[in-house]
Amino acid sequence: APAPRAACEAGRTLERLTLLHVGDTHGHFHGYLSEGRSPFAVLRGFVERKRAESGGRVLFLDAGDAFLEPKSAVDLDFLSRQEQDLYLSSLDRMRYDAVAVGTTELLLGPDSFRERTRRLSTPYLTANVRAAARSVSGSLP
Repeated sequence: APAPRAACEAGRTLERLTLLHVGDTHGHFHGYLSEGRSPFAVLRGFVERKRAESGGRVLFLDAGDAFLEPKSAVDLDFLSRQEQDLYLSSLDRMRYDAVAVGTTELLLGPDSFRERTRRLSTPYLTANVRAAARSVSGSLP
């Protein structure tokens, strides 16, 4: 069924857009709402249902701070880095429309951020964060 429309001035129609967002996950999705199933699968299923119900008029966003929050680079040993990569690839499969670059994404520097996200299809966005005169996210000019 098409998304509901509301009449507005001058004969134009107003389209409904649903915004879904997550933020400050700091490298974890807890399973307390998932009843033993993968919390990623539960959230992706919810988003997909909302997209289907609205005819695709949904923006699924992340407000940033999705990376683990180490106190230093030393805190991210090999296993922690592997866990972070698994988390990021799981997020990538959830088909976010955009993810903001938060403070945790930049804790280990812009080069580390670029390296961790370069194979992902998720668009990471920044505003006013630059390193060496180019955007940190690579998603913006």
